[in-house]
Amino acid sequence: MVPPPVSADLELRQLRMFVAVVEAETLTRAAQTLGVAQSTVSENIASLERALGTRVFKKNGRSLGLTEEGRALVPYAQKMLSLEREARAGVAAVGDRASSTLVVGTVESVSAYLLPPLVTALQRTWPKLRVNVEIGNCADIRRWVKSGQIDVGLLLERGSRRTEERVLLRTPLVCFKAPRANEGSAETMTAETLRKGVFFFSDRAGTYHQIVREQFRATGFPAPTMNGLGTIEAVKRTVLRTAGAYGVLPGFAVSEDLQSNQFETVALRPPLDQLELKGIQAGRQEPLSPVVRQLFERLESSAVPRAKDR
Repeated sequence: MVPPPVSADLELRQLRMFVAVVEAETLTRAAQTLGVAQSTVSENIASLERALGTRVFKKNGRSLGLTEEGRALVPYAQKMLSLEREARAGVAAVGDRASSTLVVGTVESVSAYLLPPLVTALQRTWPKLRVNVEIGNCADIRRWVKSGQIDVGLLLERGSRRTEERVLLRTPLVCFKAPRANEGSAETMTAETLRKGVFFFSDRAGTYHQIVREQFRATGFPAPTMNGLGTIEAVKRTVLRTAGAYGVLPGFAVSEDLQSNQFETVALRPPLDQLELKGIQAGRQEPLSPVVRQLFERLESSAVPRAKDR
């Protein structure tokens, strides 16, 4: 049954929840993504349908599918949400005369080692700008950008040939250990020696694990024991205190420790894949907002350990 049209304006909140349901395909998953109760999503979708005088979703097994009217609404809803973000960014660009919030989604290493000086620089330009950071893995960040939950995503992934995303910098993935006289130099260690050790990562699974597994597979040896400790600090502390322990982190997350000789690099042949820091903005078809543009440009000029372009 088509709901009768009522005299009501479309609200951005309704459209935001509509787009979230389109992406999630169920009310439950959309509510989880948005961090609200399922009843809130249901009420806003019902209000949207009343305002339009038509259904936008239909049952499709256990999920929700779009009606023809719903499919027609999708690009307009995305455009309106993008314009809202652009309007907020434009107001924020006024500087002292306005305030705004920039929500950045990224991984722990970028938040801890690259963002702090950049946030300070942004707030010198826009003193009333507030910056909130959401930590997740790359899949989380892409989903948050797509749903509009965050304004910009900074993803640290292995190098690829994808050209539609802006690469802000490249950095090596570094294998390191605590200096110990009885383990030999980094230059003389072989894959056979390394596989007898224990490897520590900040996450339970993901790109870094995959890169190391492929490294050992290429040399003909099985992968070593691999552990995820949850944080970068936990990896460093464990490697310092554990014989036969190796850590794997982005170069910029361990560069100061290497320079101070707290750790030493373990040279691998072939070397581990380089990593790319990619920047994506919600509504990425739109021009970059002034705040995001400055963030990206400062990252591109950051003095961090880099891997050579291939």
